[in-house]
Amino acid sequence: MSDLILRLAGPVDLTGPGGERLTPRGMKARGALAVLGSSVKMQVARPRLQDLLFSEREPEQGAASIRQLLREIRIALGPWRHALLTGPGWVGLDTDLVRLDVTGRPGADGQRPEFASDLDIPDPEFEDWLRDARSHYEDQADQVLASVVEPDGAPALILQSPMAADPQAAVTAAMILQEAAARVSDMLPLQVVQGDPGIGRISVGIELGAMANKAGGSIVILFAARLRSDGRMLWSRRFTIPADDTLAHLRKVASSVTVAILHGVEALRETVPDPRLRRMPLQDVFSYSAPRLRRADEQLAQIDPNGDKAVILSLRSYIR
Repeated sequence: MSDLILRLAGPVDLTGPGGERLTPRGMKARGALAVLGSSVKMQVARPRLQDLLFSEREPEQGAASIRQLLREIRIALGPWRHALLTGPGWVGLDTDLVRLDVTGRPGADGQRPEFASDLDIPDPEFEDWLRDARSHYEDQADQVLASVVEPDGAPALILQSPMAADPQAAVTAAMILQEAAARVSDMLPLQVVQGDPGIGRISVGIELGAMANKAGGSIVILFAARLRSDGRMLWSRRFTIPADDTLAHLRKVASSVTVAILHGVEALRETVPDPRLRRMPLQDVFSYSAPRLRRADEQLAQIDPNGDKAVILSLRSYIR
């Protein structure tokens, strides 16, 4: 599974497994990442990269500039510097470590983010390349956004990597996401997908992510869910957990996130009328009304007609 994600829809952005930003500050270094990410096998001939970024310099000066540029990228990568590969006459990114994401989704104004929108490199060769790359991206994006999931495939719950600078905060957020996803998949026919495979492969479902930070003696986590098809925000929840006692609070927070996901499925049912995505009658299950309890029992029986889901069986037992 890829550890780093290179995003080229919108600003060039390279992130690590915990969401840490690994993008170099230099414009031409980011331009090099855009070129590498857009190349076959993420590899490009060193002379080609030099022509694109330093076409107006003498060959020796251009070669020295490329060496400095690669050094800048390695420094930005930090512990992941080995993701940048070099060989005799070529430069590349390790495709086992780096995954490309160009699945930019239309914003509130209906416009898709521009390919490498932050790049403005005054080199005629690069300007020509960028113009062609953006045109190609627009053509590909139209096809990608029109794609759909296989008719008989269950809608997806896509778990994004938590964004967190602090390792403990990142691990805590990831554990809660995994726990909540496991609970939901025990109740409803959602396929849980780790990471973002691209909207071209999965365009129907719910995206679930988290931003976490350590503040003093606490870990603050913001969970957010969006509808995959149009990016609409379904809900967000903020939790504060003592950093020295995270395990005691994980179950409670995971339960709250699980319930929020189940409510978010209501919006998914409106978009995708899948008969398998039935409403989870939690409020009825924990009511004290005989008619509501009977209705909940009937709905749970429809959700799990084979009676093989432990959580559904537990809820029906609780009703009795």
